[in-house]
Formats: sequence, structure tokens, C-alpha cells
Amino acid sequence: MRNRLHDYLRLAITANEATVSGARRPLGYQQITLSASAVKLTPPVPPAGNVVGYVVIQCAGAAATDYAGWRDDGTAPTAAIAMRLFSGQELDYTGDPYNIQFILGSGSPVLNISYYA
Repeated sequence: MRNRLHDYLRLAITANEATVSGARRPLGYQQITLSASAVKLTPPVPPAGNVVGYVVIQCAGAAATDYAGWRDDGTAPTAAIAMRLFSGQELDYTGDPYNIQFILGSGSPVLNISYYA
């Protein structure tokens, strides 16, 4: 007979899913104040045997209309052509963190970024 309590408390997630859990290893933090020029993330160098596989990006601004523009297809974003991350929103990114770039969209957004293996 299986342990019913264990089944009840078990999370239905694994380490490669987009969630911060005990299975993820924190690697570092970065804060970026955006400008009119596109900027790439600068993830920390992970310890041997680890890769940066998950990034939590929060946008903080003075107003709800402040936003950052981003692209992760190898092309630098512009204020007019980019995905938008508004103040108060979070982007949980599981792609290659070296490919994503950000630019000032509107207002004065600041990005708070945490990196995980």
C-alpha cells in the first residue's frame, strides 16, 4: 500500500519546469536600469556542472504604464518592436539567457533579475 500522505504532499513539478523550487540552485542577482539602447543580460558564471536554466525577471517602475521591451530571437529590440513587460509584471524565462535583450519602452522601468540552475 502506498503512503497516502506522501501522495497528497508531493508536488507535480520537476526541476526543469518554470518554477522556483528547492530543486533549483540560486546563482545570482542583477538589476538593470533601462535606456534607449538594447542591453543583454549578464548571467553569473555558474559552478562546474551547472548551467543557467531559469531566470526570473521582474519589472519595477514608478507607474503602471512603465514598461520594458524585450526580444529573445537574436535581434535587438526597439521601443516600437518588442514584447512588453509592464511595471509589476514578471517574466519567468527558461530559454538561453544570453539571447534575451531589453530596452526602455516607456517611463523608467528597472529590471530585477534572479538566475537559477
